[in-house]
Amino acid sequence: ALPISNKELAIERCFGMLLSPGRNVKNSDMHLLDMESMGKSADGRAYIITGMWNPNAQTFQALNEETPKDKRVYMTVAVDMVITEVVEPVRFLVETLVRVYPANERFWYFSRKSFNETFYLKLKQSEGKGHANAGDAIYEVVSLQRESKWEEATGSPTGGAGPLSPQEDKEIGRA
Repeated sequence: ALPISNKELAIERCFGMLLSPGRNVKNSDMHLLDMESMGKSADGRAYIITGMWNPNAQTFQALNEETPKDKRVYMTVAVDMVITEVVEPVRFLVETLVRVYPANERFWYFSRKSFNETFYLKLKQSEGKGHANAGDAIYEVVSLQRESKWEEATGSPTGGAGPLSPQEDKEIGRA
């Protein structure tokens, strides 16, 4: 096999943004959101997707009412992305702890923190015939792993006998 180095892959578009209260949710529990906008950031280093949900929907009740002080509420967000040179769309999934504040508390707006997650996408060259341009390398997904999940499993993002090596993997940076 030929060694393949890390390579930046281009995101063509997002065709679905999904949300569910909770974590470790099944695909069938995810709900499609209305996408407000999508596209590359000004510096081209990020792809930004904005979506909205109906606050009256019973499905999202836990995300629409104030979180009691003694309770932990999680939400799962997924985006389905079309990536240049990758045969199938790729679903990126993030689970995060959230707190819903009363509508009259505005302090949260000023202290809002951005959330970044690094994903490792392992690809293999596709054996499929009949791709549009024989000169283009076409890949299939072998695995996709969130750095935070990987750190839980291996102890560190670069630790020991982790599943990644620059010779065989491609990395998609921050999502």
